[in-house]
Amino acid sequence: MDGAAFCRSGARAVPAATIGTLPDMTVAEDFGAGTARNIRAGAAAPGYLLGRASLALAIFAALLASTTPSPLYPVYVAQWDLPQSAGTTIFSVYALGTLLALFLSGRINRASSDRRQVLLPALVATAAGAILFAMADGVPMLLAGRFLSGISTGLITSTASAAIYELSPPARRGHAAMISTVAFTGGAAAGPCLSSAALAADAAPLVTPFLCIAAVAALAFLGLLLSPWPKAKGTGASESGSGGTASLAERIGPVLGGRLFLLACLALTAAWILGSILMALGVTFATDLFHLQVHALAGLLPAIFQLFAGIGQVLGGQIRSIRAILAGFAAIAVLQVLVAGAATVPLPALFVLSMPLCGLAYGAAFVGGATLVNETSTAETLTGRISRFYVVGYLANAVPTFGMGFLIDGIGIQAAFLAFSAGLVALAACGIALALHFGGQLRRGG
Repeated sequence: MDGAAFCRSGARAVPAATIGTLPDMTVAEDFGAGTARNIRAGAAAPGYLLGRASLALAIFAALLASTTPSPLYPVYVAQWDLPQSAGTTIFSVYALGTLLALFLSGRINRASSDRRQVLLPALVATAAGAILFAMADGVPMLLAGRFLSGISTGLITSTASAAIYELSPPARRGHAAMISTVAFTGGAAAGPCLSSAALAADAAPLVTPFLCIAAVAALAFLGLLLSPWPKAKGTGASESGSGGTASLAERIGPVLGGRLFLLACLALTAAWILGSILMALGVTFATDLFHLQVHALAGLLPAIFQLFAGIGQVLGGQIRSIRAILAGFAAIAVLQVLVAGAATVPLPALFVLSMPLCGLAYGAAFVGGATLVNETSTAETLTGRISRFYVVGYLANAVPTFGMGFLIDGIGIQAAFLAFSAGLVALAACGIALALHFGGQLRRGG
């Protein structure tokens, strides 16, 4: 989504459960022993502030590149006399590159002994894609630039998120996912603002924003290159980073860990479905369904959503992941019931008020799910699970939004919105039940 956090290490121990195994998703292989050894002894030392900051900046740069072109597509269409389908084609190429990278990131990490071997080339791809956009004189260059942007986004979001967790001191690993998701959402929100500002100032809008992206990617590249980095250790070193104490993932076992991963993916799915629909169609809903007459306010609604989504991630990062997920699900369900009722009247004020509240709910569910993935994954499964996590997110971002357009054309905007609301409420209710169930298992395990 425009729009990429993971139960705290202090969660109580839970014996291995007997509730089935995680389905084989065959998305991204776990990273190998060489990279896993980087986690052992030393990765959690306090001397990696520059590395963590550069990793967050890398995520920001990747998402900045992914969303900056959105307000510029009408300009390309007008200047180059392109069909309207050109924009959707370019978006599809980006999504293809992102998903391909997420599928392969585990295998790529397995072949590397240092995560920077993945991240530095990915940042080069980010800058190269941006430069192609700045130099573009036709659709082929835009397609190439977007494909590079998609590849780099997929590699950076999975690899950098795992690296931030690994380089964080044990006492602050509960905040690692919050850093990742705030950087993710911040970059996604800043992209359209950057290109819109260039359009408003008439400051070479087809060139200037992409040079800024290349500069941010270069800064992240330099920071990673200069930052201290943990050295690979022998296999006898502790993996817990806490004096040999077993990690949460080791205490709960692979079965419950797999089920918690599915819960995290469900939280991400609900959050990104909500976010993608509101980002793509929020203005249309405000004007055509709720009859909001203040068009300037309608245009600000996506920005309001993104702002409060970031706040929701910060707040959600301060509590345990299960609680954040539960809060996100509950808020999504309640808000969607209220807004669906308001759509039948209509009540535009309620829809406007719901946007910041939906942002908070989105942020809590997103950061809670990401935190749960981080802290219930072993060293050997972390990168692969983060890759799968974001694959689920991008599918939840693209597929429902694509289908919603056809649904509106087929049955009308009000019926489509009510159907969307009913589906999202049902998904959130299922998530609430699972979060309560697994939260009870974690408490009983202590």
